Amino acid sequence: MRETFRKLHGIVIFAALLTTAVAGVAEARGNRESRRESTAGVASVSLKLPYTVGKVYDVRLIPGAPFALELPAGETARNIWVDSRWWSAESTPGSSRVFLRALGTEDVIGRRGFIHVETEPSDYRLSLRVEGVTEAADVAAALEIYVEGSALNDPVRRQARQMADKELVYAKKKEQDRARSEFEAWRKNALANLRTEYEWGGDFKISRVVDDRVQTFVSLPEASDRAVVQFVDKSGKAELVNYELENGTYVLQNKVLHHGEKFRLVLGQQQAWIGLK
Repeated sequence: MRETFRKLHGIVIFAALLTTAVAGVAEARGNRESRRESTAGVASVSLKLPYTVGKVYDVRLIPGAPFALELPAGETARNIWVDSRWWSAESTPGSSRVFLRALGTEDVIGRRGFIHVETEPSDYRLSLRVEGVTEAADVAAALEIYVEGSALNDPVRRQARQMADKELVYAKKKEQDRARSEFEAWRKNALANLRTEYEWGGDFKISRVVDDRVQTFVSLPEASDRAVVQFVDKSGKAELVNYELENGTYVLQNKVLHHGEKFRLVLGQQQAWIGLK
């Protein structure tokens, strides 16, 4: 009887110990799950801070995990400065978001650096002090920078601004198309009125001479603004001609030739003449 009691007492003690061990394992597992849920909750938070000139914003980055930087409403990234050995900062044309990443794995943990973003059209400068941290660290998923008092913070006004911008782009394109059409019409008319019946000779290598009934254009491969241009009338009387030199072409202002008249180009000891055929 005493032996049986001793056996039963041992079984009860073993069961109690087993129950305590199981409870401890369950509690530890629950604590790990709780910490994981807590960390996941913090990582999903998006911070929202006002833009302040000269302020440096602190950002913690987990290696390989993308972090979204939301620029002030209506702004896009014009320039981005980043140490590409440890950090990545990328945006797409017209986008108001810049995505940041810490590169590598353990090498970047504990390392600090700076990322600078210049925006347009308002020319804001956003400076970020970044730090590489482990997966267990509390980090935010995104940072939104806004301008206090800006009308673009209102979604309705922002939508109206976007519509206005689209209208402006359409108006500019229409104006460009009209200007291009007018230029083509002017060019065709100008080409139709150009007179090319010229001949020339002398020391200069003249490549082309035309006039538009108002001005005469003389093209030379080696044109110089030190040259003297003279107009010689039918009697042989010479007078200086004002000109402008544009891309190797002498533009003789308000001067065109008639039969029997000539232009004379003089540069040092070199001379050339131009006349109508």
